[in-house]
Amino acid sequence: MVLNTPRLRLVRATPAMLRAEGDDHARFGELLNARIPASWPPELYDDGARLWTLNAVESAPEHAGWWMYYVVLDGPAPELAGVVGYKGPPGDDGTVEVGYGVLSEHRRRGYAVEATGALVERAFGHPHV
Repeated sequence: MVLNTPRLRLVRATPAMLRAEGDDHARFGELLNARIPASWPPELYDDGARLWTLNAVESAPEHAGWWMYYVVLDGPAPELAGVVGYKGPPGDDGTVEVGYGVLSEHRRRGYAVEATGALVERAFGHPHV
């Protein structure tokens, strides 16, 4: 699943991507069809967060789309700029929580606002939110 915004491509994290991110950045870049900056990952998104996401994605495939997305700058030279995602599927009260992390060189350009806006729009289109 990919969510598109005017400047970004939000690519749903898959087990293959999450594994390659930890083991093989060349493969990771191929799967995302994007350049992986040397500064990857953004602060607060560490290997523990990656492994937590991998476990969530694998253990709850019925909730696909309610976890993490990679934020890719769209255009002629796509580049990974950060992560954004839900912290799980909608709760019993119909709420979802979102979080994000953007590489320092891509901050203060509105990418986090644009990416979280796409997640909010997607969430409000769901009948349980």
